Amino acid sequence: MITFLAKKFREVGQLKNEIVINVESLETRIAFVEKGILEAFHIERRDNNRLIGNIYKGKVVNVLPGIQAAFVDVGLDKNGFLHVSDIGEPTSLSDLASDDEFVEKEFEAGKDKPKEPERDKNRHHNHHHRAKPNIQDLVKEGDEIIVQVLKEPIGTKGVRLTTEVSLPGRFLVLVPNSNLRGISRKIEEREQRRKMRDMLTALRIPNNMGVILRTVGAGETTKDFDRDLRYLIELWKRIKKRIEIVKAPGLVHTELDLVLQLIRDSLTHDVDRVVVDSKEVYWDIVKFIGLAFPRMKQKVELYKGRQPLFDKYGIEKEIEKIFKRKVWLKKGGYLVFDRTEALMAIDVNTGRHMAGNLEDTVLETNLEACDEVARQLRLRNMGGIIIIDFIDMASRRNQREVLRRFKDAIKRDKAKTNILPISELGLVEMTRQRIQEMTAEILYQDCPYCKGNGMVKSCVSLSIEIQRTLSRIFSTGIYMDVKVVVSPAVYNHIETQDKDCFKKIEKKYRGTIILGKDENFHIEELKYLSAKTGDAIKV
Repeated sequence: MITFLAKKFREVGQLKNEIVINVESLETRIAFVEKGILEAFHIERRDNNRLIGNIYKGKVVNVLPGIQAAFVDVGLDKNGFLHVSDIGEPTSLSDLASDDEFVEKEFEAGKDKPKEPERDKNRHHNHHHRAKPNIQDLVKEGDEIIVQVLKEPIGTKGVRLTTEVSLPGRFLVLVPNSNLRGISRKIEEREQRRKMRDMLTALRIPNNMGVILRTVGAGETTKDFDRDLRYLIELWKRIKKRIEIVKAPGLVHTELDLVLQLIRDSLTHDVDRVVVDSKEVYWDIVKFIGLAFPRMKQKVELYKGRQPLFDKYGIEKEIEKIFKRKVWLKKGGYLVFDRTEALMAIDVNTGRHMAGNLEDTVLETNLEACDEVARQLRLRNMGGIIIIDFIDMASRRNQREVLRRFKDAIKRDKAKTNILPISELGLVEMTRQRIQEMTAEILYQDCPYCKGNGMVKSCVSLSIEIQRTLSRIFSTGIYMDVKVVVSPAVYNHIETQDKDCFKKIEKKYRGTIILGKDENFHIEELKYLSAKTGDAIKV
């Protein structure tokens, strides 16, 4: 079965790996398409600048020993949050690289450090092998400190900060004030790790500067690494000069904009081309690539067609599907996404899918769901706790196969994840790093009708509520002539269905009820007035 997007890509050329960039006055959208399938989607609004990677000279506003954290004024609307685990020498390095790769330390002798136990991979554990310091021993109110943004402000929370500055380049990440030598854990092949370690050792790295080799650096040359390192060292020199000049609180260094960040991190050899519909952004990309990795320049194309770029490639229709509650699978099954305050729940259903027998149907649907759930997590940028309710499987072997397939599908995700085994109830619990708002939160706001509940009261419920309120008003004896103003839908329901009920209330209390409607009323909006004076009645 070929997706609509794949069909469109066949119309405009062979199925390739593409980065498609649509630039408009108010927002920029970037789509990653692999063989005709939308695999990742990013959006940046003009009025919502990205802060991750920015470096500030901040001032400590208050220190809270109870939660081992400090709040730092960096000049933004809200103070930033600095936890004790984000202060001092980095021993948990998974937050340092801009693409959130796991990083494994290397010993100077050249041997890999033994891997941490699985349970500790996603946990900060600074000052390993010694007692953790207290926040009040590290920073004091009024201190001026250099901090970098780890996470965007989410909801009511300000940015999350770290004092461990890191500067990502094309192939390397520079960690000033550190002697770290590291290789991304995502480079798994043993021989390649050995080769990369030898190349890293051969680099002339200044004292008191750490370097991490990024996943994208696998297979590159020492010359590429050397050029990247020189660029990062010069960048750090410029930042140090800014630190001396800038007064706290103030911005010291701005990370690249979204387009250039993604080009830097994602334009690898397996990407066939980058298509962009803005001449200005096209030249920005070409200039940036010319400095960073000139061999890739020929992959960038300026789109000049009259038809909107995302329409031309069928991406617009695919984006619309991202935010639907129900997502269909190719063989007839489907997924249902529901968000609560604490977590995201994903339910897997067989739907129309039928295989040879029930167990085969369940296994095929669950396996297909593994790939689609992993894809949707990336597209929707979901973070926090995620519960996946796979269809119950009687076979332990099938359960292991589904979990293995899901872990394989998640490997390509650049966000940190932690997946627990399938529970006795058939649930997979996982966490996914949340460093910025979900894509849906950028594009949507809570419904003014349901206030985010997803439901509104029915006309029957509202009619019953009005009857109870009128009984309460009449029972006080203060108002015996009451006008009730409602929405057109509620008005029509009462007039056609419940008129007798209101007459009974009039008869019981010897009062008068006048029903009115307002075309602009929300369905749940009700107003009670004195029919004689027009004054509002408090209920």
